[in-house]
Amino acid sequence: LAVGGFSRDGYSFMGWSTNADATAPDYAAGATFTVGSTDVTLYAIWQASETIRTVRFDANGGTGSIADFSGPVGSSFTLPSSGFTRDGYTFQGWALSSTATSYDYAPSSLFTIGSSDTRLYAVWQPVIPQQFVRFDANGGEGTIADISGSAGATITLPSGGFTRAGYI
Repeated sequence: LAVGGFSRDGYSFMGWSTNADATAPDYAAGATFTVGSTDVTLYAIWQASETIRTVRFDANGGTGSIADFSGPVGSSFTLPSSGFTRDGYTFQGWALSSTATSYDYAPSSLFTIGSSDTRLYAVWQPVIPQQFVRFDANGGEGTIADISGSAGATITLPSGGFTRAGYI
């Protein structure tokens, strides 16, 4: 018995059965079949093929390379903690969109391969340089440690720490 013109995406043909719900064939492809005295319907029996999908990594403005990962649908692997660099930015994680501002998947988290190929984009956060507020005794004595903060941050100024004879 031949397969004929039948095909099914993601499945391999196993054979034929007289039962539409069968999981194993009664007759192999190419086997002989004896026609009886009544009409018979033979149903194609299919087995899901192991589908391999690929996950690709996009630097999304960064540089470097990370090898694609391929595996069967439903399998999991640990996402890279980067491998890309970008001047003035720190790597945050992975997103499904190149325009994402937050990540969908944290670095080193498990990722389960879906039913289609996937592209994961690096998500970057700009490094905001630290600014320092330094305190000068301006003729007084003592020290007050510098205070650092990002541009636009609010800090609390110290209420003392310097002394100067005859002054408050």
